[in-house]
Amino acid sequence: MVLSAAAACSGDPSPSPSPTDPAIRVGTGPEPESTLIANVLVALMADDGVIAEVAPFDSARDARRALELGEIDVLPSYTGAVLLEELGRSAPADPDISYTNARFEDARNGLVWLPRTRADATFAFFVAGSPSRFANLGRTAQLAALLGEQPDLRLCVDPDFVERPDGLAAVQDAYARPEVNVLELPPAEAIRATARGACIAGLSTATDGSARVLGLHALDDELGVFPAFVLCAVVTDEFADTRRDAIAALRPFGRRVTTNDVSRWNAQVVRGEEIEAVAEAAAVELLVRARRPTSPTPTSSPEPTATE
Repeated sequence: MVLSAAAACSGDPSPSPSPTDPAIRVGTGPEPESTLIANVLVALMADDGVIAEVAPFDSARDARRALELGEIDVLPSYTGAVLLEELGRSAPADPDISYTNARFEDARNGLVWLPRTRADATFAFFVAGSPSRFANLGRTAQLAALLGEQPDLRLCVDPDFVERPDGLAAVQDAYARPEVNVLELPPAEAIRATARGACIAGLSTATDGSARVLGLHALDDELGVFPAFVLCAVVTDEFADTRRDAIAALRPFGRRVTTNDVSRWNAQVVRGEEIEAVAEAAAVELLVRARRPTSPTPTSSPEPTATE
């Protein structure tokens, strides 16, 4: 059914937008990162002359429902969030599998996941940089070992993560750390507390801009405990069928955006830059990258198209 998405990913020229085409609505929840990415998508389409606008919603769930009902056309989404919260499925740590599963499941809902980015907003423990005595930590296993040696050290962790069976308990089990001294704080406060030395590490997402601004770095989850939250643009199948111009305009987003990119853009917003200005500059950056020859990135399997 979704023939146009495949055409958009091929070398075929895209049709020019018609002046009578209605403005494309790109949904977003209230989260700053979601709003930022929605604005990046709008800016990419604007560069191709495709008229689009951001449609804000009070919650991510409301935005998702609007997409399912066809009230909006495009929605920035995360594979793990959709699998866990919307589809009631397990969320694997492998980004490729996470993307494949989300795309397959949502095809039944009349939704199309466009080619995936390399941005993964998975959970991560952050530690302070130099001159902190923990600045040389790079792996979660090293953190677990230190917690065992010095039980007075604390982790700053979101209360919901403490309660979830696939949260802190899963981390403790995987990294053989049955006892952990926890200070329950939401992610933003956990990052600030870690920066001032109240905790050895704070839990947030790998794309957290505040952590970057405060000089914290994320630890590698080498055992793959945390589920992948791969960032993608999701559209309705009707939209993919009828708006090849927009699908083509969004092409630089898929495969070009990295975790580091999203963290860096978020940091700019944290520093006080306007979201729209950051998004426009980000879109220019992606367009420049898209016009450069690139070497293929090795993957465990061929990158699927939007309609496979």
